[in-house]
Amino acid sequence: MHSRRNYTKSLYQTGVKFFQVLFVLVFTFSLVGMQPVKPVQAAPNPAPQASGDETTFAVITDYGVAGPNLTNTATMVNNWNPDFIVTAGDNNQGMGCDTTCYAGLVGANYGDYLTSGSERFWPVIGNHDTYSGIENYLAYFDYIPTNSNGTKQYYDFVEGPVHFFMMDSESADKATQQAWLQPKLEASTAAWQIVMFHQPAYTGGTYTPGNTAMRWNFAEWGADFVIGGHNHVYERIHRTEADRQIIYFTAGAAGSNTRTGNASFAGLEAYYHGSESGAMKVTASDTNIELQYITINGTTETVRDTQTYTKAAPQVAYAWEAYNDCVVDGAVTNPDNTTTIICYTNNTSGELKDFEFGSDLGITATVNTSGSVDSQTDTYGGDIPDEGTDAYELFNGNASIIGGVRMSTSSSSVTLTITNLTRLKPTLLPQQPIETILVIQAG
Repeated sequence: MHSRRNYTKSLYQTGVKFFQVLFVLVFTFSLVGMQPVKPVQAAPNPAPQASGDETTFAVITDYGVAGPNLTNTATMVNNWNPDFIVTAGDNNQGMGCDTTCYAGLVGANYGDYLTSGSERFWPVIGNHDTYSGIENYLAYFDYIPTNSNGTKQYYDFVEGPVHFFMMDSESADKATQQAWLQPKLEASTAAWQIVMFHQPAYTGGTYTPGNTAMRWNFAEWGADFVIGGHNHVYERIHRTEADRQIIYFTAGAAGSNTRTGNASFAGLEAYYHGSESGAMKVTASDTNIELQYITINGTTETVRDTQTYTKAAPQVAYAWEAYNDCVVDGAVTNPDNTTTIICYTNNTSGELKDFEFGSDLGITATVNTSGSVDSQTDTYGGDIPDEGTDAYELFNGNASIIGGVRMSTSSSSVTLTITNLTRLKPTLLPQQPIETILVIQAG
């Protein structure tokens, strides 16, 4: 992807009384050295709701030929004001299109989406693009990102809740592309995954039954939709593959001549075999995606197909649990699942362990203290939280405060540095280590 986020988090808490210190430590990182009677499990926090961010984009294909079909369709698409445009190939329909030719076909009609440095126009290669010399295609669309195999002929990108995988159906080397695509699809955590290439894998159009060399394990790898072109017809084909549902689209013709096809092709749920050029308009959120095929006749738009698909909002379960990680003093015995960390001693560290199983988590915690910091050795210290509060419900009758960190002066502080955490899904980036720092200061 084109952006990365800094997932290092820092928390700073001041003016904390003893029990508040104890509460924050346990409630946040479960490292205070408390001796629970049992794992303390609070009610899960509500899962984060879908972001609500929505994106609208257009899909055009087989559009690269000058004439009223191209200009009328482009006018319609531009009037939709989509956030970006993707193509299913044949960005020119000739046999010898250089960069000047591409500028006259693409730039003249979709120039607002080709502003240098902020391009919002994402093509794939069609057979006519190869006839014209792939070097001309690559020279014109020079902003396309280079993939990990060192080529721009196939690539992926993310816009809003959609992850796109832009493949090259014209290349003879399908195996290398499959090896690149599979792990990326399987690792994608976007709400929707769309694979695009020019020659459709399944079609009842002119080139029926489709390009069988492009019949990859898209559904098994996690794709929701596969969109192609080439046939100059619109099709929506429903298939079940590897016990998963997947939809194949043929995206019509956005400038070139229209054709007809087989209306009884297996799995065909909707089609348009008429004479009008058109484009797909897609609106996607975390939970819904609506795909339309709309044709244009002069200035009159006609919706030929509309289909909406839904998914549950991405769920991330949260629950707080007190772990017996710290070595403690007092009238308790340190069980096997205790680390070597002494939470009130400066410059000590150890590996966190799972409370239930005592297994190492591969997560390191380091304690640094300043001022007067020691361990609670009595049953009570500070004030018991009020009944009805979250703190009372969480701790009262469930955990002893023996072994808790105690600060005797207002200048005292405890810093916990936790390393080797990994981010939880959903994310589009590989799992990466996080360093989390929590500073607790008495007040």
